[in-house]
Amino acid sequence: MIVTWGNVVDYAGTLYGADIRSTLYNKKHVVITAPAHTPEVLAEHAIKEAAHKKSLQILLNGQLILEGMLKDIVKAGKNPDAPVKLAKLQNEIQLTRHGLANPSLEMILDQQDNQEFAYRTKAYNTRTKELKENNGKVFSLILGQCTQLLKKDQMKHDPGWTKLNTDQDPLELYKLIEKTVISQSGDCYPYATVYDHMHDLYTKQIQPSNQTNDQWYSTFNTNIEVGAAIGVTHQHKVLLDFEAKRLHNKEFDLLNQTTEQPEIRKIAEERYLAYVFLKQSGKQNDAMGIQCWLRMVAR
Repeated sequence: MIVTWGNVVDYAGTLYGADIRSTLYNKKHVVITAPAHTPEVLAEHAIKEAAHKKSLQILLNGQLILEGMLKDIVKAGKNPDAPVKLAKLQNEIQLTRHGLANPSLEMILDQQDNQEFAYRTKAYNTRTKELKENNGKVFSLILGQCTQLLKKDQMKHDPGWTKLNTDQDPLELYKLIEKTVISQSGDCYPYATVYDHMHDLYTKQIQPSNQTNDQWYSTFNTNIEVGAAIGVTHQHKVLLDFEAKRLHNKEFDLLNQTTEQPEIRKIAEERYLAYVFLKQSGKQNDAMGIQCWLRMVAR
């Protein structure tokens, strides 16, 4: 599965571009930032809005004075047209107050700024559209690499398959493939599954002398991801208490279960796995490993 996924990443990246490659490689959707106006344009617009708001306030002050005068005329009953004028004025006052509460003006750009913003908006829309279309194409590409047994007899029986097939999200498909392929341990004795993973982690996961650090990092993380897929964690009470006291000056069990405990679990597990990773690195990295660990602890 890992080898096939690596080939898919390379092929799809070549065929569909950098955004798809980044999505598949990092297993995170690329977030395309919508175009924004320059600080200079925004500052100039803010000045215009402030002036507009000031003029509305002056207008409102005058309208309120006139309203008071018309109320006196209506009360005196000397001018039959006064009630209608008062009603129209009060309606105008409401509009002015609404304008003060919502003083936004339409952004007016000069020709150069307008052309530049239009170009960036077009590029954003094009890139967003292409990414959405390419996600669907890559979804089909990945699905095409699955065996009929995996597609027909396993994944399509998953409760989330219908929604997944409608959304055509390649990353969600990857998660389902991972769950289906790696987690085929329903008939396995769970204690044996955990033992085999831990045994491999501590005995087989040692960096060979001919393996680069990038290759070692990828190999180690693959093992951890496999363990996570089958539900294996690397959290220990002593480490949870250590991090809880270090960050919150409390024991782990006394922390908030919703906000603080999940954070401590993540930190403790990551720091523990970082230690295992460095501890089992090749001898060629002994000095580098110690320095990295000291820097990480210092954080």
